[in-house]
This record gives sequence, structure tokens and C-alpha cells, in this order.
Amino acid sequence: MNVTDKLYNEWAWRTKSGTPDMNNPEDKAILDDLISELTEEKELSGKAKLIQLIKSTELSDDQIERIQKGIVNIGYKDDVFQKLRDKGYTEDAFKSKGALEGIFKQLSDTDLNSVLQYLNKPAKLTSGKHNIMKLTGLPEDVIRSVFNIEPGMDAGGSAIGPGEVGLALLFDNVDNRSGGGDLNWNGSNLEVKKNSGRFGQQGGRAASLDTLDYLAGQVLDNDAQSRLKEEPGNENMTFAISNLAKIAKQEKVSTDKVTNAVQKVVDQIYYGKGYASKYITGDNIMVPEKLKKAILKVNMHSYMDKNNIGSFLFWNPSTLDYFTFGKKDIDTVVDQRLVDTTAAKKTNAALGFRWSDPYPKLFFI
Repeated sequence: MNVTDKLYNEWAWRTKSGTPDMNNPEDKAILDDLISELTEEKELSGKAKLIQLIKSTELSDDQIERIQKGIVNIGYKDDVFQKLRDKGYTEDAFKSKGALEGIFKQLSDTDLNSVLQYLNKPAKLTSGKHNIMKLTGLPEDVIRSVFNIEPGMDAGGSAIGPGEVGLALLFDNVDNRSGGGDLNWNGSNLEVKKNSGRFGQQGGRAASLDTLDYLAGQVLDNDAQSRLKEEPGNENMTFAISNLAKIAKQEKVSTDKVTNAVQKVVDQIYYGKGYASKYITGDNIMVPEKLKKAILKVNMHSYMDKNNIGSFLFWNPSTLDYFTFGKKDIDTVVDQRLVDTTAAKKTNAALGFRWSDPYPKLFFI
């Protein structure tokens, strides 16, 4: 059907008789209106076309609100891109070329107007334990939207975890950087972890009970090694080492020999940075609670050295609280249980490190 036929059919459908007559003033007026509508629709473009579309569509209040938010947010797209680039999140910072578009898409359901107004004078990330909502003054739903952004991998192939883009975008003294750590905070490499983050790979990929057998073989004879295997709790590093030290003492093996053997094994597990000789001593080797803290300090120090990290930030997705500490704070953080292998305030302080999981989940309390 050609355009003329379509026009005639529409004209006929609108007339009373169904057979339009040019000599009939009423039929001619209908044709004039029809031509005017078609001409106006053809000429409409841009905002006018969008307005006409909205006017001609039945919409609920909720749908109108969503359309309004979408229009406003699209208008802020260039502003958002510029804010991201100012923080070091350029197109080249990501493995995926569409990462910036992805970030904007994740932000598009939130109140971008509030975010951009806040970014005119953003807060500074402060040390210690604080709450992100209280520091920024932004609504909870906005904070959660921003902190849930995960744009994939950076240009080097490392995954960008939840919270990283949010911290860089919302805090004046935080930005993206290349090299060790996830972010730059006041000139220091900052690594971001959600509560339950690890200072190393997940369990099952590193040491095992074979490590305990190797360690025992360095200091005990065959009979004493058999006795060690009968001791309870050997799957836990701190109990196993304590059991080993006690049996070695019964066998008149020197404390220095046992301590040196344990130090070497622990250093091998934790990146070979040499911290075990500082923290694992004859004074704590037979006390699981003290030994656990010593191993945690070795784990933290070694991981920070290995990855060139100046500070850590743990954040809690449930409360939006966070806790920061630097390398110089590690001993205090561990001794006071500000960060531990459990979020429970009261628990067996020796638990947490297992041969099959030497990099346990950590929580700030």
C-alpha cells in the first residue's frame, strides 16, 4: 500500500460516511487536520518530539517520576564522566572500553543531582573508624548505589572491588592510581576490603597438614612425631605449633631450635619477608592466643610489603562503617583486636589460622 492509499484510508476512517468527499466541508476539514498532523509529526525533532510522545502516552505518576529522573541523569552524563576522569578513572584505566558507560549506568538509578551537588565540596576521608553516611551527609540509598559500583578490571587485569570507585568519587583526598594498592589516599597506597577480606588468597590453595609434617620432621624424632599427630586441634596452625613446642620441650629439644624452625616455615607461608623472626618467639610459641596475634602481624606486615600498601580500609556493607589503619598501626590493631579473624567480640582468640587456610577472612570490630 502506497502513501496515498494510506492517507485515503485514514481519511475515510475518520469521516462519517466512510467515503470522503472533497465537496463536503466537514470531510475537507478532516483531511486538512490529517495533513496538518502528519506534517507536524514529520517536523518534530529533539525535545519537541519527546514532549509530544510523553503527552500522547498514558503514564502513571511513578512512570513520570522515572522518566523525569532518567532525563535529568542523562543530562548529567558529561559531568559524571569529568568527575571520574578527574579522579584518575579515564577510559585507559580499565580493561573494558565501555567501563565509564557502565559506571554511569550503575549510577543512573540514583539521585545524581544530590551527588553532583555534594561533589562541589566533598568531604575528606579521615583515619580511624567512621560512618560513610555521617561523613558525606548523603542518603543511604545514594551511598549504597555508589559503593556497589564494580566496573570490572583495571588496565592491568586486576579486579576493581566494591567500594573503590565510591571512595574515590565521594572523598576529596582519595583518587585512583596505578601501582600497588587500590587507591591513593593522601599520597599513600590504600587497599580497600569489605569486612571478610583476606591478606592473601582464599583457603585450600596454599599450605596443608603436610607443612606440619615437614615442620615436625625438623625438630622431632619419629616417635615424637607420632605423638604429635594424636594431639587435638592440629588443623589449626596456632594449636599445632603449640602442641609441637610442648612435645619438643618434653623431648629436651631446645626452644631456640623449635622457634627457628617455626619462623622459617611461617616466613615461607607469608611471602618470605622475614617478619616471623620479629614476632614469633620462645615466649609465645607455646601459647596459642599469643601465637595467633604474632602470625596475624606477620601476615599483615608481609602482605603490605609484598603489595606496596601504605594503608588499609575495611568497610561494612551492612552499617556503612569503615576502619582505616596504616603499617605503623598494625601491632596496636592486632593487640587490641580492632581487626581480627572473627567479627565476634568474645571468641577463642587462638582461632582463625589453619594450615589449609593461612590467609583467613578478617573483620574490623
